[in-house]
Amino acid sequence: TGRGPHLLKDMHLSMLAKLRAAFRMFRNRDVDKLFRQIVQKEEPDLIFSVYLSSSMLPNIFRIAKAEFGLPVVYRLSDFHMMCASYLFFRDKQVCTLCLSRPWSAVQHRCVHGSFAASLLRYLQLKYIRIKDFYKDVDTFVCPSLIMKDHLLHHGIPEDKIAHIPTFSVDSGCSEDRTSDGHPYALYFGKIVQEKGAEILIEAFSRIESPSFKLKLVGHIDSAYKNTLLSKINSGSRALIE
Repeated sequence: TGRGPHLLKDMHLSMLAKLRAAFRMFRNRDVDKLFRQIVQKEEPDLIFSVYLSSSMLPNIFRIAKAEFGLPVVYRLSDFHMMCASYLFFRDKQVCTLCLSRPWSAVQHRCVHGSFAASLLRYLQLKYIRIKDFYKDVDTFVCPSLIMKDHLLHHGIPEDKIAHIPTFSVDSGCSEDRTSDGHPYALYFGKIVQEKGAEILIEAFSRIESPSFKLKLVGHIDSAYKNTLLSKINSGSRALIE
């Protein structure tokens, strides 16, 4: 179904293909049709969505609510509802200008450094807000209080927001250990600056004589890996894999 502005990075696409990709950011009949077919076949009790791409619009929430009468729960993993680049992160620092000045995403070319892609995302966010698709969501699940605050600022009623942290209390599982027998805390996922990998290592390095190791596991480019390695002192017991 395509990935919206991400496709604009592919210079091998024809102009017609790029126009079709751009159109799907505002109306994607293929996704709508497939969604209806799945709901009719599976007959779910509710719709629980974890992520929507640029070309999978929240119009499916309206379909679920208006056509099937289903409750909708939307778990948010990033800030795509409010930020053109999804992250509230620009020039290696936190940026929330989109909350007060959405056009700033176009000014700063926040989407892949491209004016066209940034403009498309700006227009898409504006279109979604005008159509008010998110009013069909019964509950937004937020993994952090910061995200909850941003949703409130965005106009989402507090009684529609549920704060459920990603991490849960100890369930009694045995602790993980490295090959040399030492217990460790695990970071698992894409290792990039916007996820705070540097802050994690710096915070861990401040622990005097830690009784456990820190292990970071995930995809990382060589340049950023060297940056992180330079922050690991010999006694920090941090590992990057």
